[in-house]
Amino acid sequence: MIRLLLDQGVPHGTARLLNGCGIETIHVGDLGLHEAADEEILTQARLLGRVVCTFDGDFHALMALSGATSPGVIFLRLQRLNSAGCASLLERVCGQFGKALTDGVLVTVTARGVRMHRLPVMRSSK
Repeated sequence: MIRLLLDQGVPHGTARLLNGCGIETIHVGDLGLHEAADEEILTQARLLGRVVCTFDGDFHALMALSGATSPGVIFLRLQRLNSAGCASLLERVCGQFGKALTDGVLVTVTARGVRMHRLPVMRSSK
């Protein structure tokens, strides 16, 4: 079962909609993390066994640079999504990537499509 943690920029109502369709979801604001640093949010997601959903590309960079294997992160590179739009998009991503998300992947969603990278992200040697 996929369990999500929505970052501050994701509309709060998205959690209610996702919970309604069976995806256990909480918002960082519900945990008192509305002003937390990205590193703290990643730590909490890891401790809670949740996948982070965000509009902030820093999460992918932090995961890649640290060599971490969890948590999974979904980076939404789209603008002007309301709660319903976010929920619909995240429901599709969760359906498409299922267990891979809980195993530890970085997913990037753009207007052109969806890309996935397994964790840890390996740097190429020169």
